[in-house]
Amino acid sequence: MSVNADETTLLGVDLGNSLAKVVYFEPEKLGENCHLSASNSSSKAIRDYITSKTTYDEVDGVREESLTILGVPLNGLTGSLHFIRFPVIELDTVIGLMKTKGLPAKGITITATGMGSYVNRKDFEEMEVDYRTADEFTTQASGLVYLLQHSPKECYYFENPSNEELCRKVHVEKDHLTYPYLLVTVGSATSICLVTSPKDFTVIGGSSIGGAMFLGLCCLVTPAKNFDEAMALAKRGNHKGTVDKVIGEVGSEYLQLRSGYKLPPDFVLVSFGHMLDPEQRKAAKPEDLARSLLATITTVVGAAVGDSVRATGVKQVLFVGSFFGNNDLAKKQITAMQHFVSQGAVNSFFIEHEGYCSAVGALVEHDKVKA
Repeated sequence: MSVNADETTLLGVDLGNSLAKVVYFEPEKLGENCHLSASNSSSKAIRDYITSKTTYDEVDGVREESLTILGVPLNGLTGSLHFIRFPVIELDTVIGLMKTKGLPAKGITITATGMGSYVNRKDFEEMEVDYRTADEFTTQASGLVYLLQHSPKECYYFENPSNEELCRKVHVEKDHLTYPYLLVTVGSATSICLVTSPKDFTVIGGSSIGGAMFLGLCCLVTPAKNFDEAMALAKRGNHKGTVDKVIGEVGSEYLQLRSGYKLPPDFVLVSFGHMLDPEQRKAAKPEDLARSLLATITTVVGAAVGDSVRATGVKQVLFVGSFFGNNDLAKKQITAMQHFVSQGAVNSFFIEHEGYCSAVGALVEHDKVKA
């Protein structure tokens, strides 16, 4: 069922376990006609509200202006993509906000994906919007293809990830990433797909470990109340030898002989190993605990990816998901781990819109799914 994007507000929404990701398409010529229909007036009101600010304090929402993509095609029109995120726990507040702000529901088409798209269907339908749901993995695949095609400098990797002085971010052309590759999505949890073409993918693994565990544990053991605060702590922390026990503290020769790897003295041997000592627990700093938790998550995810690499023989890995948003620290850690374990055989890639693949795909797929 197709819609007229010039007369309708199009929103792609990915409702995950912890974050809601919204992509809004703003047509370039919206409202140029002097005879505005009711739907067109509605679209203008919503556009003005969304694009007039970058934070929505009522719901702890953020429009990530640096991610805006200009001049992209959709439904035969050209326009801009705007990217917004807010805690999914605030969804009821968002729906209420639309009513209190007088934002009209008429003329809105929402194509939703993710776990919450089915759980919250009734709430959206009560608003009388054109509400549709789409398969999560299909939207992720189509969203990724769309971003790689239409977003300049979308894909990149880190060179020398273990060396802060030499590390640099290197963008690649859209055809640099070739099939097959592993698509690793780290959101609240982790999924691993084998992608063999733009439309062919198979889920081959995953883990319940992901961003939700990192944030949940940070909220339990540090003052952090949200992901941004947890990451700010982690960036200041030093977990090696303070929270985690490293090889250099216990003698590395025996372990190196057993593992077959030449392990550096600061290689983590036991995550949270020093927290077994009551005195060490008392002395532990919140930033060091946050850094240790981040390293633990990336290690577990990296190990799962390593298993999939060995099982498939695929040497290219693309990491996406909201866990990597504002999180170069995790990207560098997981790149370094893959490089080290594979002895340089595995190439790790990332994208600029790491958390929005499925929301973009939902927008792209809106005319292929039924209300």
